[in-house]
Amino acid sequence: MPRTPFFAFDTNYYLVCAPGNLITGNSLKYLSLMLCSKTIFYALRKYYMGGGIEGELKTNRLLLLPVPLENIFVKTLIGKNIIKFTDSLNKDSIEEYIFSFYDFTEKEKEVINQLNFTSFEVRH
Repeated sequence: MPRTPFFAFDTNYYLVCAPGNLITGNSLKYLSLMLCSKTIFYALRKYYMGGGIEGELKTNRLLLLPVPLENIFVKTLIGKNIIKFTDSLNKDSIEEYIFSFYDFTEKEKEVINQLNFTSFEVRH
């Protein structure tokens, strides 16, 4: 089991190992893309971890993450001419979209890109 938070989006199987959680609702693919990005991973490690004996992620901390709503995220990128209305979000482009949404500096991008981070897999 990984010793860092990890997230997955899977439309076929509904199994989770303790102390994991299942999330239901709208925009789950978008949410999983955001949660599995280097940027959110950095925020989790730096500002939102801290529960339990080993500083693991607790659900109540996850609820505090400042992940923008999907429609606001996409509308902002369209307004900045960063994404076209017909473009779709995917794991290969999400990091650059997040950097653009938050107007990160080159130094901030560099710090985040230096993370030792394993991406995720989306199953259908």
